[in-house]
Amino acid sequence: MLTLALMACGSPERAATAPVPMTISPVAAAYLEELVTLLQRYSVKSRGIDWTTFRAQVVAAAGPAQSITETALGIRQALALLGDGHSVYIPLRGSAIAVPTKVHRALTTRQGKLSSHSRRVRAWRKSATDRAS
Repeated sequence: MLTLALMACGSPERAATAPVPMTISPVAAAYLEELVTLLQRYSVKSRGIDWTTFRAQVVAAAGPAQSITETALGIRQALALLGDGHSVYIPLRGSAIAVPTKVHRALTTRQGKLSSHSRRVRAWRKSATDRAS
């Protein structure tokens, strides 16, 4: 038993650490490329965006991401650059990413109360922001 414990602790020599990647992995880059392609195809603002620069900024924001999960900063940058204030990224697992960019005044009725639609919109924005944090 003592032998196993000593072996588990390792030797006094330092173990070699894996090198830190300096560039994005092909898997992460392909995922971001697909994301940007979908944004370009379906965004209402697609005609007003320089997509070459957009792609470069998204990949730069992702840094040396090695997995799809690690692309979150690039995805957040894509939503911020899109700037529509309503697009949300919802992964299969994990938290949604939302970047609210516009502040809208709530619609009110004549009595000064929020309409039911405005209450739903406000609740959705709060929950999207909370999930993104």
